[in-house]
Amino acid sequence: MRSASQLFVVIATGQNVANFPPILELAQPGDMVLWLESPHAAQLNWRQPAEQVLQKAHIEMLPPLPVPEEASVALWGDKLRESVARCRQQGWQPVLVLNGGHKLMALILWEIWRDLQPTLIYNFDRPAALWISESGLYGPSQLRPYRQHRFDLEEVLTLNHHQLHNRPCPGCVWCSYQPAEALANLPATFEPIHLVQTLLAQSSVGQRWRPLLEWLPEVQLRQAITAGLPESWLANVLNFAVSQRPNEQIYENIYHAALRVLKNLNVLPLLADWEFAYYDEMVGLVGQTKLQTWQRELWGLVPRLSAKERKQTLTPELLQKVFLKVCQQVYVVAPDVSSSVAKPAPAWSSGQQFELVVAKRVAEFLQDNLPAKQIVQSVYAGVKVSPVQEPQSVAAELDVLLVLKNGILIHIECKTGVWTRKDLDARLTNLRRLGSSIAVLAVCAPLFTDDKHFNLLRGHDTRMQLEKSREIRYLPFTKPGQPRHYTITGETGEKQTYEVEPFEQALFRLLQPYLLKSQTTDLVPSPATVQ
Repeated sequence: MRSASQLFVVIATGQNVANFPPILELAQPGDMVLWLESPHAAQLNWRQPAEQVLQKAHIEMLPPLPVPEEASVALWGDKLRESVARCRQQGWQPVLVLNGGHKLMALILWEIWRDLQPTLIYNFDRPAALWISESGLYGPSQLRPYRQHRFDLEEVLTLNHHQLHNRPCPGCVWCSYQPAEALANLPATFEPIHLVQTLLAQSSVGQRWRPLLEWLPEVQLRQAITAGLPESWLANVLNFAVSQRPNEQIYENIYHAALRVLKNLNVLPLLADWEFAYYDEMVGLVGQTKLQTWQRELWGLVPRLSAKERKQTLTPELLQKVFLKVCQQVYVVAPDVSSSVAKPAPAWSSGQQFELVVAKRVAEFLQDNLPAKQIVQSVYAGVKVSPVQEPQSVAAELDVLLVLKNGILIHIECKTGVWTRKDLDARLTNLRRLGSSIAVLAVCAPLFTDDKHFNLLRGHDTRMQLEKSREIRYLPFTKPGQPRHYTITGETGEKQTYEVEPFEQALFRLLQPYLLKSQTTDLVPSPATVQ
């Protein structure tokens, strides 16, 4: 049982998060914090959120002590003289938190307090551990894993003047100190791989076509298929198609879907992958087994031209023919699918479902690897964040978020569709504004090597683009037991084979730099985990 109270001496800093894991790890009731605050720090109000975090942990913050911007032993010694004397008189044990300020400030603090034999502590980023020397600079030091504190997402956001937008809390799917309660938030019916395959084939174009389908009722369309459309209906379809040309939504979707169907017949030359982005949507509407007749009928509707020539021949008449043929399939060939369009939306969107699937894979990995609990505090899915001053606005949306025990945030952005580097760069900037300058952004995207319906070329292109980045990490979402190798045909026709590691091994590599050396061998995924 410790006899003396501790006095934590902290320098206010813009990287406010770094100061607090070591304090909350070691502090006990009755301990205090002495907050050293320069004029610049006082102006930016770093103290108020820090005090909120300490109050929540029942730790007292003494009145802040102003210190000059210029750091020197003489100037700071004068300011701290009374604090040092009081600490000696009360028998408190000084603990110097070395994360705040620049490196010279840590040396100045040591020089001022060394007669009281202070304990020195430092929050390491890599590994995610507490460095401590109970004998100051004269004795041994050690790196310890964090085991006690409850420093979590809410505290990280508070220290950066932000808060959770979707209160009372987002979906915490795993927690190191409340594992049973957190895992209960996961939907019990999720089967991750099957769900991702379903999401990749789901159609979203039904909603985009709703304005057309509302004035083209099923009964009249069925009659039109056999008896021909009256001139008024043809005019309506034509006008609707033309009206959609400026925004290129429905227009492009239908045209490129038709191209992708024809490509499956091996009758078109190899075209750019982006032109086939909506094929899966058409499969979702029509059904894989019912495409054969449609493929033959569409053959006469889409010209086999170069990209430049095709752009010049995209006439309203061509649109009309393809559009009507698609409507025919929606209503006549696949009425069971079309009837589902009007059903209420699911509790989660397809993007949110993929986020939860990824979150579950992360949670299962952590649950099966006990050493990982020494560096990961919690895992969240579907986080929305607001500035404290503007609680009604959303400053950032985070798909899957890992909070490490040293306060570092790792955001896993989940992508099943298109993305841009500009968007990812903006997300990384926001993430570091919410957490710290060393927060990490990773992108998780499916890469199935044994699924004939999966667009392997697109998945491979996403991988190649992300692996070129120094700032953004890539996590392949793989099937357990899938082949580790796949082959891609290049632009010159040359085939090249690539290896992809399982999701769990990629996640391990992402976490590995934050592990103590003694933990790294324990965290390697077992064969049962990755098969």
